[in-house]
Amino acid sequence: MEAVNNLGLTTEETLDLASSIEPGARRDSVGKAITTANYLYGYPLEKPAKKLYFVEDALRRRIPRKLSTEGGNAAHWKQITALNSTHVKAGVGEGKVANAISMISTDKSMAYKTLNMYNTYTDEARIFGRKFEDVPTLGMLTTLQSLMVQEDLYDFGGNSSAISKPASLNLTETTGGSLTGGSQYYIGVSALTIFGWQNGSAGHGTADSDDESDAIIENITLGASSTAVNATWADVKGAFAYNVYIGTASGSEYYLTTVNTNHCLITECPASGNTPNTSNHTADDYAYDGVVAQLTTANSGAYYKSLDGAPLTGDNAGGVAEIETLLESIWNNYRVSPTVIFMNARESKAIKTLSLSGGNNSMRVTINQDNKNRFTAGAAVNTYWSPYQEQLIELKTSVHVPPGKIIAIGETIPYPDSEVANNLEMELQQEYYGEIYARTERSTPLGVSMIGALKCYLPGACGIISNIG
Repeated sequence: MEAVNNLGLTTEETLDLASSIEPGARRDSVGKAITTANYLYGYPLEKPAKKLYFVEDALRRRIPRKLSTEGGNAAHWKQITALNSTHVKAGVGEGKVANAISMISTDKSMAYKTLNMYNTYTDEARIFGRKFEDVPTLGMLTTLQSLMVQEDLYDFGGNSSAISKPASLNLTETTGGSLTGGSQYYIGVSALTIFGWQNGSAGHGTADSDDESDAIIENITLGASSTAVNATWADVKGAFAYNVYIGTASGSEYYLTTVNTNHCLITECPASGNTPNTSNHTADDYAYDGVVAQLTTANSGAYYKSLDGAPLTGDNAGGVAEIETLLESIWNNYRVSPTVIFMNARESKAIKTLSLSGGNNSMRVTINQDNKNRFTAGAAVNTYWSPYQEQLIELKTSVHVPPGKIIAIGETIPYPDSEVANNLEMELQQEYYGEIYARTERSTPLGVSMIGALKCYLPGACGIISNIG
């Protein structure tokens, strides 16, 4: 009964308050008003969480995968690369036979390597997220996708052996910068692997950077009117980028910038910062050799050309002169053609411009039939014609290929009885597998792994154009 009486008093107080507000007065001026500031509203959260990230694995997805039926620590195969290496002639006299032909064969192997990505989720994350997100599943999914991205990086640029620093460095003085005329400067250049380029390795801070070589260092004394330095250096075939250092004293060269070609115009000198690595940190014992490492190894047979900072050029026939040279060389030496060319968005744009401008080609413009004379601007070049193999080559952009580099890959070998279904192949001891590891606290550790080796049977079907300006 007392509760009912209290309810009546509360209602009466509320009515009195309402009647005391003058007509036209702002209701939110009353201290007991209910507004959105009291947070008395719902929270319409869409479920589950939106996965707004891109999984870059364009090369990984193209490479066929084969599970080995036998254990072992490396993939092994034999290859025959020449039928009649001594060029024995077939003509013989009556009743005679020709000399025996000589074949060339070699043994090949590629060590299996394990790739793994690791993640954890706490008990609270799993419990609080119920009916919104399946946290254990999300943890496994994102870890798998992270491994796929990493595998794509290894497919392009994994390297078990070290890449070297540039063999030579040439410095010439010029103008247009803020360097001091008459002063001496020490300039260094190091080489970066694909991971050094992706992760922003920048020399020695508290320790040497991973995935970066030591540096070649030269010095120059500027003339009185010179304020900048043009630096050019020998191409490093396996490099994905280079770091440039400069200082006014030997041993005090500081990080300046990262470039993607073997040239840099140096216009300033930082007063402090990271210094070059004290030793080479580019070898990776846990990596299998990717496409670039396999194509640039000595005597691989793959086409390789450094433009040393020069741009791509049109051939006045709808193509790109440097790509035409690559295709001609591969055809002349191996009678095959690449089937896909990977590049950065910058080179993709350059190829489009060269193919469609400067009298290199003609373009048809289609006017919309709506009497408004509207048309669609822009163009894309997504294939390239190989006149030797008479086939179209796909052009693919990838953020895992730096500006200044083109990688052409022949995925098939059209030889009779080659016994090779795919030129590139990922041989696996173990395909992707997820694991839940032992718990030692109130969180669950998990990982996704794979064990394999990337095989390229015929590097000669591939090629690289590097240091494109």
